[in-house]
Amino acid sequence: MPANNMAGFRTDVVQALQALHVPNLRWPGGNMVSEYRWTDGIGDRDKRPPRFTRELWETNDVGIDEFIQLCRLIGAKPYLAVNAGDGTPEEAVALVEYCNLGPEKKYGKERGQNGYPEPYNVRLWGIGNEMFGSWQKGHVDEETYARRHVAIAQAMRAVDRNMKIVASGARYWFYPRWNQALLQIAGDHLDYISLHSYAKKYRSSMKKEDLKNPKFAEEFYYYIVSLPYVIEEQIMETDKEIRKTLAGRADVKVAFDEWNCWAYLAPYELVDFQLRDVLYTAGVFHAFRRQNQAVTLANFSKTVNALSMIRVNPSGIFFNPQYLTYKIYLNHSGPVLLDTESNCDSFPAPEYEEGRPQAVGRIKYLDVSATASQDGKTVFLAVINLHRKKAIETVISFDSWKFSPDVTTYEIYDDDDMAENTFENPDRLTIGEGRLSDVMVP
Repeated sequence: MPANNMAGFRTDVVQALQALHVPNLRWPGGNMVSEYRWTDGIGDRDKRPPRFTRELWETNDVGIDEFIQLCRLIGAKPYLAVNAGDGTPEEAVALVEYCNLGPEKKYGKERGQNGYPEPYNVRLWGIGNEMFGSWQKGHVDEETYARRHVAIAQAMRAVDRNMKIVASGARYWFYPRWNQALLQIAGDHLDYISLHSYAKKYRSSMKKEDLKNPKFAEEFYYYIVSLPYVIEEQIMETDKEIRKTLAGRADVKVAFDEWNCWAYLAPYELVDFQLRDVLYTAGVFHAFRRQNQAVTLANFSKTVNALSMIRVNPSGIFFNPQYLTYKIYLNHSGPVLLDTESNCDSFPAPEYEEGRPQAVGRIKYLDVSATASQDGKTVFLAVINLHRKKAIETVISFDSWKFSPDVTTYEIYDDDDMAENTFENPDRLTIGEGRLSDVMVP
């Protein structure tokens, strides 16, 4: 660890995350949580037991206290997941006590003894992860998970009422009864239904080298950039399930708390990302914006090295395309969503999974989204050109909007949609800043 670390974390990574203004950070997240023992990760780090969890050894050098410190360093709210695989309600309650209660409780006292006297006041909690899947430790059928969710949620809220709870949801077309059973049995004990999405169609057999075939590279490109529309469909249909089953719970929303473009066969830490993944990431942002009434919580998966937006080794760091996209949108967007409409050519939507077409038949080459500052003096216009080969000339017009033509542009571009950053060439893809001079005001 470099001597200039920040609370044990690499300074360059902390600064990179600070630049994104991360709203919340989910931990321990993913499949690991279904057999994670949080008590392994507290106390003297030299005495913490290592444990084999799923595919790797977890050293427990980073536990709940270190995670909270990271959240504070980058200004993010903590989002904790509890073990619903081989965990128990009692184990979840102990974690709530450790995070949120004072020395009057056993684990609140232990937190103080570990050097953190003030409660962490964690308000966002997930119960389990992808409990429908055979890859998940302790996976079960929908009714069993729903009852397990209720037991854990009731136990947690008995010691702290001031929390929002995320239940483990599923893709409605692949697990058609999952969300329904969850809403019917556990509807009074949740605030969010979680959804996940990765690019799965080719992943069981495709390798990165396959993209050397020009025909397949083009097919794969349009598959990737069309995926945000599948995510949008998933949000819309799940929201309909929520509204139908919980008619009186307008507060229950979708948490899209895992998404990324994991598209080909390779270990997590060896998956690379290219320019086309900028278009995918920006497209997901636009889908979330269009469905802003339904999805109010989302998390990219993941942050550093494994399917990551940031890559590091002992001597270097570089940013994957998703990081650059996040940096543009989180620094150049406003809180007011504007209506947008685009008129342009389109392409046929590729099949999403074997035998499953997308809900939309054709996709416009220009995906446009606009926001404004709270005072209405600044417009942030985001335009994605999905055409693989052509620049598209367009006219931008505003209806009943008066402003001075002072335009700054931010762009991620390369002639090759398979361009990528590497440790050897970390700045192949960057954010270019410029000015738009040809502005006409009617």
